Amino acid sequence: MILYFHADPPHAWALVDRRGSVVEDGVCDTLSEIPVLARTTQAVVVVAGELVTVHEVQMPARSRGKALVSAPYVLEERLATNVDELAFTLLEFDPGKHATIAVVEQAYIEELQKKLDEIPLSMDAVVPEYFMVPLHQQARQTLAKMPNGKYALRIGEFGGMILDENTLEYWWQSLADLDAAVAVNDFKVAQQLIEWGGTSVSEWQIGADFPDWLRHGKTAPERINVMGPTSPAHRSGASSTLLKVAVILFGIGLLARIGVDLYENYALYRQNEILEQEIVKVFHEAFPDVRRIVNPRLQMEQGLKQLRTGAIDAGAFQTMLSSLAAAIPGAGATLDEITFRDDFLLVTCTTKDFAGLDRLKAKFSENRDVRVELISSGSRDNKVSARFKLQRA
Repeated sequence: MILYFHADPPHAWALVDRRGSVVEDGVCDTLSEIPVLARTTQAVVVVAGELVTVHEVQMPARSRGKALVSAPYVLEERLATNVDELAFTLLEFDPGKHATIAVVEQAYIEELQKKLDEIPLSMDAVVPEYFMVPLHQQARQTLAKMPNGKYALRIGEFGGMILDENTLEYWWQSLADLDAAVAVNDFKVAQQLIEWGGTSVSEWQIGADFPDWLRHGKTAPERINVMGPTSPAHRSGASSTLLKVAVILFGIGLLARIGVDLYENYALYRQNEILEQEIVKVFHEAFPDVRRIVNPRLQMEQGLKQLRTGAIDAGAFQTMLSSLAAAIPGAGATLDEITFRDDFLLVTCTTKDFAGLDRLKAKFSENRDVRVELISSGSRDNKVSARFKLQRA
């Protein structure tokens, strides 16, 4: 047996058998006074419709789990309450397209659970009043006037809201299609909708409260349950899932960072190897008399330092290289290429202009131990390139 009862006093209740028929119903001042508690196997709490809002949103998620996790962020701008204080239930889901989501305050669900402590029942589902309104076979919308003067509107299986006298006309005028079929439980309300332009409004005598509505059709409570994940296990499970996602994303980011660092280190290692090979090659060309190379960088620096200071006075190559090292910086020239063969040195230099070339020749002439011959010169890219032949005098 399924027991439906209203959460607010006076507590209307109805007992439904396995075939879906209402076998008993009534009204009690307290929950403990409901006479059929012992015969109940499932309890459905009917709550005021104002406490539950239903939203249809575009949802790119492909699984129900991901859609439910995304729901608070998708609806955040629509809700006045902090999403951390709300319970979200996925009622309808079309993967990658849209979803219908019910929202209720988490504190209210917990309050209902405490209220049930006074009776021997566990809360199996929470259903807003408008989801108890039956669906008409020939109308997508059913409007039911309730004893408190408000209206419960059911729109399809997963849509609905509570209206009052002020919002009833606003809802009607906001309809895109005033010819839409609407079933109404009150004759005067049906007449009012017709006066407002309705062309497919019909009266459907279903009663004014949910025990009567159940006799004209019902939706399985598990399909319209808006209780959401309220137990500590559910909440910790959701937190655990989010934590796992965060850990996985952090791990992916860390692996990507390590991969980039390894690649950059390997690239730098390869560049260093190439530079080392080039230094050894240049060192051999610049200092052919040196056979033992231990640290080519350091040996090259020491050799150049000696050449700049003119400290080398032995050997034709060192003499000419010393002259070269003294003349080029002094003339503001750039050394482009150097070749040593058959006791003479072929050098290609670049100066800013021909005046710079004259200064370079003058610098060469200062060293009387070296004979310098200009082989060729020419202008290129607004600079002067010259080739000299140096021999020991």
